Amino acid sequence: MVKKIKKYGLYTILYLFGTLISLNADVKVVYKVTTSGIMTMGMKMEGKQVVYLKSGLKRVDNVQKIQIKMPQIGISFKGFKFGQIGGGGLKVKETKSSTIYDANNGIYYMISSDGKIQKKTAKQMKEDLEKALEQVKQQRKKAKAGEVKIKNVEMNIEKIGTKNILNYTCQGYAFKLKLILEDLKEKKEYPVFYVMKLWYAPLSGKISILKNEEENFWNKWSKLSGIDEAMLTTQAIQFSMFYGIPEQELEKEIKKLMEEVKKIKGYPLAYHYLWQIGEVGEVTFIDTYMEAEKISTGRLSSDVFDANKVAEEIKE
Repeated sequence: MVKKIKKYGLYTILYLFGTLISLNADVKVVYKVTTSGIMTMGMKMEGKQVVYLKSGLKRVDNVQKIQIKMPQIGISFKGFKFGQIGGGGLKVKETKSSTIYDANNGIYYMISSDGKIQKKTAKQMKEDLEKALEQVKQQRKKAKAGEVKIKNVEMNIEKIGTKNILNYTCQGYAFKLKLILEDLKEKKEYPVFYVMKLWYAPLSGKISILKNEEENFWNKWSKLSGIDEAMLTTQAIQFSMFYGIPEQELEKEIKKLMEEVKKIKGYPLAYHYLWQIGEVGEVTFIDTYMEAEKISTGRLSSDVFDANKVAEEIKE
C-alpha cells in the first residue's frame, strides 16, 4: 500500500503544498530542504528548491539527494497496525525535476529528471489530485486499513523563538492542530498532530516584492484550478496516513488554521511541517523543513519559463 501511495503522488502532493503557498518585479528564491519520516520509505531527503516568479508565471526546481536506508519496518501504534514498509538497501541518489506554472493561460508543465515534459491544464491538476487520492483510498480498502472519525479537535497558535535568516530577524509562530481520532471498528481513541511552524520576515524591499509576486500568482492560479491551500494540506495529510480521515471535517479544520496563518504580518522565509501520531510524537509520518538561502530580484528572461529549454537543462 505504501508503494502505491508513493507511486500516486505523496511527494507530489507535499511538493505542491510547499510550492503553491508573492511592487511588481521578478524574483528568485533558493531554499534548502530536508525531509524525513516513515512515509519517505526509509529515505532522508536533502536538497534545494529554487523558485522563480514573474507576473503570473512560476517555476519550481527541485534538486534532491536521497539517502536510502530501507530495513523492513512494521508500523503500529498502541495496538493499531498501519502496515509495513522497507526491504533492504543503502543508496544515495540525486534527482532533478521542475514544474512551470502559467497562471495567465491556465497551464502547467511537469518536467521529470529524464527531461520528459507533461503539459496539463490548471483544472486537470485538481482532477489528478482527486484521482490519486481515490486510488489511495482503494488501496486502503484492499489492505483493510482502519477507518476513523474525528471525535475532537484542538487548535492553538503561539509565538516561538526568532531566527536570523538572510539578515532578517524572523518571528516564529507555531500552528498546532490536534485531532482525537476514534477507530470505528476497535472503538479506541488516539491523538494525531499536524504542526506548522513559520518564521516571518518583516515586509520591506525584497520581501515585499516576493510576497506581492507570490500572491499575484496564487490568486490567479487558485481561481483557474479550484485549488486552495486548505485543500492541498488536507490531501497531503490524507496521502500520508494509513487510514482514512473524513475529508470534509478535516478540510474544515484546516481552513480555520489557514485563516489564522493569513493574519500574520510579514512573509515566511522558513517552514517546518510535522505530522505525528501519539502524545509525544511516537511516530513521525512526515517532517519537512525549508529555509531561504538567497533572494534576488531583477528581470528574468522568458527562457526561464520555457519548458523545452528547462528540460534540456535538467538532462545536462
